[in-house]
Amino acid sequence: AIPGKDCDVWNLGKSKRSKDGQKGIVSSVSFPPISGSVFAVGTFSGSIYLYDDRAPSGGLSSSVLNHGVCIVGQGKNFSKKRRFNDETGEGDSGLFSAAKVKWFQKAAKGGITQLRFSHDGHFLYSASRRSNSVISWDLRMLSDPGAGSVRGLASYQRDGMTNQRLGFDLNQFGDRLFLASRDQTVKIYDVKANKMVACIEGLGDVANGVSYMERERLLAVSIGARRFQEHDYYDENTDQEEDSSATVTATPSGTLELYKI
Repeated sequence: AIPGKDCDVWNLGKSKRSKDGQKGIVSSVSFPPISGSVFAVGTFSGSIYLYDDRAPSGGLSSSVLNHGVCIVGQGKNFSKKRRFNDETGEGDSGLFSAAKVKWFQKAAKGGITQLRFSHDGHFLYSASRRSNSVISWDLRMLSDPGAGSVRGLASYQRDGMTNQRLGFDLNQFGDRLFLASRDQTVKIYDVKANKMVACIEGLGDVANGVSYMERERLLAVSIGARRFQEHDYYDENTDQEEDSSATVTATPSGTLELYKI
């Protein structure tokens, strides 16, 4: 192996000020398990784009990833929900009403923290900062030019009102979704029935990450949150001054637990 930088650099836009392309710091990248040609990119600005890595690279112009499909975010390729279809003039079904699409878009704009494809690549799951929902997006109609925007298919609830990353995981068959939650629990959902079937409680601290091993049926849960010691501030009603040597330090916390599912 030759050490050093051996890679292609792809930009998400022509420049930082250009209106095209995806904006924000890249926070998550995910590839579907059945194909490596398409991948999803999430940013802290709350945008999710799909790209095709078969696009040519190497030159200055070809190193820009254009023509990405925008699921959530900004840019000229972002397809907003309309009341009527442009070509047919027919109204949309009640299942994907304008209010529902707007709710899904708003729920994912807090800053993407994790992306994960389903086992068959038909769905994309996303988690966001300060959001109580993990969203699944329907990708089955991407090849249809008249399909419009990517649909938010379902939401799976948890306590996620925190800036801390809270992870999630899927089993091998994609029918069980494991959600780490701020309320010191791990919630297990049946994806097909869209309901919670189990909950691991009493963890003692915030569950911040989960990982499931299908063969051994083991669920690994990382537990802990960053906490600070109390700081003494200057009280203007007394003669006591703040100790300049006092500092705010993080209290170490964190455990890893295994559960048989």
